[in-house]
Amino acid sequence: MPALRLTPVRIIAAFFAITWLIYGSSRCGFLRSDDVAWIRAVEHQQFLSICVEQFTRGSPYDYRPLTSVILWAESHVYGDFAPPYYALNFLLHSGNAWLVYSLAGSILRKRPWAIAAAVIFLVHPAPFRTVVWVSDLATILQTTFTLIAVRAWFEYLRGGRTRWLVASELSAIAAMFAKESGIIVVALLPLCDLLMRRGNVARRLLPYLPLAAAVPVYLHFSLQPIPGWREYPDVYRVSWQIVFNALYGIGFAVVPIAAKFVTAVIGVLFLLITAAVIRSKPDALSLGLWIVLGVLPTAPFAPGGFNETGRYAYSLLAPVSIIIGICLDRLDGAVRTQSKLTKRLVPVATAAAILFALSMTYRLARTPYATQPGVILYHYVVFSVMGYPRAEEFLRAEFRCSSADAVKSAYDWSTGFVERRKDRTEFLLPGLLVRGISEIMRNQFNEATANFTRAEDLAGHGVEIVRGARVKPEFVHSLTSRWRHSPECRPSL
Repeated sequence: MPALRLTPVRIIAAFFAITWLIYGSSRCGFLRSDDVAWIRAVEHQQFLSICVEQFTRGSPYDYRPLTSVILWAESHVYGDFAPPYYALNFLLHSGNAWLVYSLAGSILRKRPWAIAAAVIFLVHPAPFRTVVWVSDLATILQTTFTLIAVRAWFEYLRGGRTRWLVASELSAIAAMFAKESGIIVVALLPLCDLLMRRGNVARRLLPYLPLAAAVPVYLHFSLQPIPGWREYPDVYRVSWQIVFNALYGIGFAVVPIAAKFVTAVIGVLFLLITAAVIRSKPDALSLGLWIVLGVLPTAPFAPGGFNETGRYAYSLLAPVSIIIGICLDRLDGAVRTQSKLTKRLVPVATAAAILFALSMTYRLARTPYATQPGVILYHYVVFSVMGYPRAEEFLRAEFRCSSADAVKSAYDWSTGFVERRKDRTEFLLPGLLVRGISEIMRNQFNEATANFTRAEDLAGHGVEIVRGARVKPEFVHSLTSRWRHSPECRPSL
């Protein structure tokens, strides 16, 4: 019987099946409030106008024009039907795993360990939020174009064909316009060239002039005042903490545990093992540089900031998985020669670790979007004022309405939220509605009416949840009327 040929289509199809098994759940029937707001901001525009606006003015969140254009195209095909949005995320994630396999296979002689590297990337629990959040398509796209850029660059390095260099540079530019952290690829390619090849420096850097020309254009548009991370300068610190955060980020991409110091130590050990195990010095330097550059965008995040979420480990996981595959290959080669008992030790241990990671990711992918009752009501309110048709189903699925403590928690959260965000109408309006709903649940009808009236007045003056996603006053009025006259649930107090 002839051996089954592992074509890219077959590998990606197998990876897609595994991804759907891990991440597919009833929650794929709902979008998140961020997803709906982004879609509402772009869905009513024409293709040319959306391209011009997103590339020149920026996206509803940050500067991610390529992601916005793809979400625009999806919204015109699927509308508010959620499963296809998740399917695209799953498909791209599977394609990224194949690209990891392809890159690892170009370094490793043994194909099984290249497959192991790809499967580690596929099932790793650290970045599970990225795969199951539609609006995190930006991170997945950025990783896709980064992997294509690096893979094409390797082909250019070996064969010298210009078409591979063009493909690599175009992919690097696309990574930038998919998400801001993609700018690291523009630095990675020429720096890796300097590390891996000898000769005249100027002559080697000359082919990368298109990248150098693209960066000022990108910075001109991306550094405008745009809603997103630029609004929170207090999250960033320029201090020795950057080094610790970088090591923590690397360690978290290897073993996602909450203990920060231990995770940072794992990051140090991983870099040391990378330097010691990879025999090819250019490969070790290139992969190490990829990791260091990849972790820099999140390193300035202050403790307690965005650095603690695994979403930012996704793009870093690609080189980490390749290095793990290389290390497993070296370890397997060393152990196999010891005795018959140890011959299968590394493959069996690797399979066990992958199954454990798969089970952990499976469980995490089914955790609620939010557990704080106030945050759940916030998502529900944004759904409602954005005209999302499954808002009520989301509320019934996520907010059980069975606990007086949950209602009190929602009220306390909304009170603090309104006080903190009273100068930002895009947050104040949903905050007032959450407080009003929680007051209805507590039978405080006069207070609820006051908050509902205030929210309706704000909506009448024009409020955008994100730039371009304007709240329609009739949706606000419909929500407040529904809760005034037929509240969904009132727990017994």
